[in-house]
Amino acid sequence: MKGHASTWIEGDGTVRTVFRTLALWAYSSEDKAKLQLVKVIERKNEKAGPFILQYAIDRRKKEIQWISLYMPLLALLFIGVLLVAAGLFSQNPRNLFISLGTVIFLGFFFRVTWFTIYLDACRFLHDAGDALWKERLGDSVAEKADPIRQPALKTPEISGLTDEAIVDSAPPGKGAISIYLLDELIKKESGRPNIYKGDIHKTTEYYSFVSGCQQKNIVSKTKYYVTRDSIGLNTANARSTHRKYLEILLQHYDEIGDDVLYKPAGDLQAFIEKLPPQKNV
Repeated sequence: MKGHASTWIEGDGTVRTVFRTLALWAYSSEDKAKLQLVKVIERKNEKAGPFILQYAIDRRKKEIQWISLYMPLLALLFIGVLLVAAGLFSQNPRNLFISLGTVIFLGFFFRVTWFTIYLDACRFLHDAGDALWKERLGDSVAEKADPIRQPALKTPEISGLTDEAIVDSAPPGKGAISIYLLDELIKKESGRPNIYKGDIHKTTEYYSFVSGCQQKNIVSKTKYYVTRDSIGLNTANARSTHRKYLEILLQHYDEIGDDVLYKPAGDLQAFIEKLPPQKNV
């Protein structure tokens, strides 16, 4: 008997659809909710996609909202208004308190029954939507997600590089330009070749390419690193930041065994530590 009732409830027909919606029978589990979404998708006779799937979810939610959410709420509101009006017209404070208490109980009853069931049904719908996305669209999405190699950046100095020689560049880290210019300043003080020996626009092109930093940003900051006296240290935070940058360079020089640059880098760090903060002008 139970099997026949279940078959009748889950069948087609207006009466059975209304009954099924009232009881949220078709949305009491993820599998049943998935079946309802599939019916909407197949009815459109189109290939399933993210927008069709979202359309199916929205349509099924609207189907249960009026019958299982709005109509019970309107009925309870109507009953609540009548109860409060009856309590007011009775001119008996005790009847008014009873009416207000009944209204509060009805609100609590609505919250733990219809509204809770409605939220569960919506959760099952979204879970079913996620499952359908993985089942029907997972493969196609994975194919579209394959990375595409970016075209080579061609400048006069690096136009000879081939696509195979170019690797994907990550976004530059914080302070990348300052660390680079500090390194060039140390090279300048040590008598090593540096960016200040040639055209600054050409000598910074390579670092701009490999780091991803915009060349105009590099060039605009070079004036602050021509000499150690030109480094902008207007605040205590700027001093501590540059000490940290120099600590990174010191570790780098130590790892590669470059003693020629290690000593002037230490001297520059000591210079920054002793230098008092400059006043803004």
